[in-house]
Amino acid sequence: TGLTLAYSEGPISASYKVRSEQDRTEWNLEGTYDLGNGMTALAGMLNENEGDDNDFYVGGTYDLGGGASLMAVFAEDKDADQADEIGSAEYMPGTTVLATFKF
Repeated sequence: TGLTLAYSEGPISASYKVRSEQDRTEWNLEGTYDLGNGMTALAGMLNENEGDDNDFYVGGTYDLGGGASLMAVFAEDKDADQADEIGSAEYMPGTTVLATFKF
């Protein structure tokens, strides 16, 4: 079972998800803020395991124009239980910098 709440108004978007899975409660709280000029800040905190630790990520994206974008995210997984699945976008632990080009 689970519940998802989502909010979006102007530059702000946020979601909260909670679910019961395999006799434990898992939750995610994630959001973005459009800073303008092609920049978006993003952050999230989640607990999707049996421990009490909360994983998190913080970062941003920048639209370079012409179909190109840049993303930089720092994600923390204290007990290394999430592998490459931190947050809805499934970020890797540590710092990730990614340039994307569309042709």
